[in-house]
Amino acid sequence: IDVVYWKGEAMQLQPEVKGYISSWKVEPALPKGLRLSEATGAVVGTPEETVPEGSSWTVTARNELGAVTATLSFGVKRPAPANMVLDGASEELGWLREVAFVLKVKGEVDEYTLDRPLPQGLVLDNCTGAISGMPKETAEKATYTITAKNETGSTNIQLTFGIKVTPPDSLSYPEIDDVYDVGEKVSLAPEIAGGATSWTIDPELPEGLQLDHSTGCITGSPTSAQLPDEYVITATNSEGA
Repeated sequence: IDVVYWKGEAMQLQPEVKGYISSWKVEPALPKGLRLSEATGAVVGTPEETVPEGSSWTVTARNELGAVTATLSFGVKRPAPANMVLDGASEELGWLREVAFVLKVKGEVDEYTLDRPLPQGLVLDNCTGAISGMPKETAEKATYTITAKNETGSTNIQLTFGIKVTPPDSLSYPEIDDVYDVGEKVSLAPEIAGGATSWTIDPELPEGLQLDHSTGCITGSPTSAQLPDEYVITATNSEGA
């Protein structure tokens, strides 16, 4: 037998022999995941490691009157990647919104590649095939080909998307405190999905504090005591607020 089998796929080699056999033996040891049946002499199992083509093993069938041998010659390769699927993909992505595309593929992959650069802010993980990040620019709809490959072969999938501005949402100031002391330094940065180009606040902040109308950051030090109050901050871009 001189063939190639695939790592991770079950295989079975049945012997053809005449006469009564009392014992079977194989040398050297079979690849991990394969075994020699002591009852039938069959080589069965699922190879768990690669083996160079042309590797050989000697199987001996024996009874009390003598023995006969046969040589097995085969290799074990990794199958080429196949059945690639991209989870979480969308044809319309939002500017300054988190992106997470997860790639699923059958088989072992050495490397993932793209046929063209992704928009600024997005990256391909060459080990997992995942695409993640936050687009920092708008972009017309385009098609990107992701290829998964190993030494045996490759497979690919096409991903089509564009990036546009969407109304901002999920605005928060995660580090804000309920109370500040007079003279205490304040520096608060907003977290927002979708991005904003202008910021407003109502009513005005206490004296000594300022809202940056381009970034939404609140900085400064309050100069006098003030009763608790609520402030409404509005983040706006070209698509809404």
